[in-house]
Amino acid sequence: MKIVVNDIAASEGGALAVLHDFINDIRINGREHEWIFLLGDKKIEIYEANISILYYENIKSSWIKRLGFELFSGKHIINELNPDIYMSLQNTATIGVKAKQYVYLHQAIPFQKEKKFSFKNKKERKLAVYQYFFKFLFTFLYTVTKCTIIVQAEWLKEILSKSYSNKTIVVPPIIPNLKEDAKNSNINLSKNMNIFFYPAGNYIYKNHDLLFNAFSKTSDKKSRLYVTVEQREFPHVKDERIIFLGKINREEVIEIMRQATLVFPSYIETFGLPLLEARLLNRPIIASDTRFSKEVLMNYEKKIFFDFNSVEDLRNKIEKNDLKKIYINDIKEPRVNSDKTLVKTILKE
Repeated sequence: MKIVVNDIAASEGGALAVLHDFINDIRINGREHEWIFLLGDKKIEIYEANISILYYENIKSSWIKRLGFELFSGKHIINELNPDIYMSLQNTATIGVKAKQYVYLHQAIPFQKEKKFSFKNKKERKLAVYQYFFKFLFTFLYTVTKCTIIVQAEWLKEILSKSYSNKTIVVPPIIPNLKEDAKNSNINLSKNMNIFFYPAGNYIYKNHDLLFNAFSKTSDKKSRLYVTVEQREFPHVKDERIIFLGKINREEVIEIMRQATLVFPSYIETFGLPLLEARLLNRPIIASDTRFSKEVLMNYEKKIFFDFNSVEDLRNKIEKNDLKKIYINDIKEPRVNSDKTLVKTILKE
C-alpha cells in the first residue's frame, strides 16, 4: 500500500514532535508499506528504507502558499503520486484528492471555549487568527473533502460531532519509555525541598504569569518551582524560589517529573501530554479545571483541580497541597493502549 503524508508546515515545537512520533509509529506498525512524506524543511531528514521525502520549501514559505496548496495545487501533486491513502498531519484537508483522506487534528484553539482572543491585543492577535479564521478554514476544508478526522481526545470529538458530519476517530497519544532511567541528565534538584514542576513553552494560554503570581504568594521557603522557559522572557519575576531551566530534553523533563508535583495551569490543550506523563509516573498533579485535564485525569486519585483564572485558588492549592496526604497510596500505574496508533488506524480503516 502507498501512503502520502503531508507535513509541509512542520519545522519545530509540537508539529515536529507529531512528525517524529508518526515516523516512530511507522517503524513499528508500517514497515511493509510505502510512505511518501511531503515536507517543507530540508533540515528534517528521515532514514528509513520504506520512506521517501519530497521537499516543498517554497510552499512552506508563507501561509498564503500553504493555503493555495490545500485549495488548488496540492491535489495535482498528490494525485500524481497515486496513493491509496492520503494523510495530513497539519490539521488541514486538501481539496480534490482522489485517495481516502485522513486529517490529524491536534490544534485545539479554534474549538475551545475557555478563551476568546482579541485582534486588538497585539499579544493575542496570532491566536485570534487561529481561533476565528482557521476555524472557518477547517470547517470549509472538512466539509468539502469529507475527510476522516483523527483527534487525541473525546472532548474534541464531541465538539466536532456537533458541527461536522465527518467520521471522527479518537487516537490518544502513546507515551513510551517512562520507566527507563533518565540519561545524560544535568539537572540538580534542590535537596529536601518541596518540588513543583511545569514543563511548557511560553505561550499566553500556558498561563505562566498566573502560576508565577500564585507561587510567589506562597510562604513555604522550602518550595521550589521549576519551569522550562527562560528568565529573560519573564524579567518581572523576582522570586528566587522559581528556577528557570529554559528548554531541556525529554529525559530531563521525565527525571524532574519523577520527583515533583506537576502544576499544569494551561487552559488550552488538545490532550496535555505532561498530565498523562505525570499520571503514568504516579505523581501528584495540580491541574487547571478544563475538559481536557478532566478527561486525561479521570479516575486518577492524585489530582486537584483549580480555577485557571484565579491566582488565589492556585496559591491555596499549592500551599495547602492536600496531595501530600495521599503520596503513600499504592495506585497501580494505568496501562497505555498501544493497540490504537495513528498508523494502525489509517491502515485498518
